[in-house]
Amino acid sequence: MYQDNSADFNRNVEDSQQLQAEYTDWDNEERWNRLPRRVIRVWFLSSAISDIVVLLICAVAAGILIHIGWWGFWQRVIVCVAAILSILDLVVRPFLSRYEYAVNRFILGEHEVSIRKGWFFRNLTVVPYSRVQHVETKQGPLLRAFSLMSVEVHTAVGSHTIDALDVDDALSVVSQITAKVRIEKADL
Repeated sequence: MYQDNSADFNRNVEDSQQLQAEYTDWDNEERWNRLPRRVIRVWFLSSAISDIVVLLICAVAAGILIHIGWWGFWQRVIVCVAAILSILDLVVRPFLSRYEYAVNRFILGEHEVSIRKGWFFRNLTVVPYSRVQHVETKQGPLLRAFSLMSVEVHTAVGSHTIDALDVDDALSVVSQITAKVRIEKADL
């Protein structure tokens, strides 16, 4: 038997349109929480360490290949391309880190966590509290050195990360999300 669910459908469409209007206003910076400015240095140092490791691997590979007599045209091309890309990343990374900082934001809404990344390639992730399985913090050596901590919100599909917050703010965000998850799941 057919049931008329048009009222439910219309309410869902209205809720969807309201959420879209509310969270896609990329120019309304007051609504979105910024990450601490120190994260720019963390992102730059992380990338610089990776680039230096690649350059060291290129140097060791070139030395070994020259020593054993395999230093042909394609080996030179591969090692040089890897080294040039690493150097380019080192040069461009300060600008990319500032760009990332300028566009990475989050909101702890009434019923969801929203994470916004990117400007040219925009990415908006809205995670309803009812879908959250657990929340965890992570702090590697670089984040620890700058007194920062990342927050990961896990769902059945995957995880969504708020890249870096002050340690106290990260713990506060985790407790706020956890409390809202308990309330949302109690209502189900």
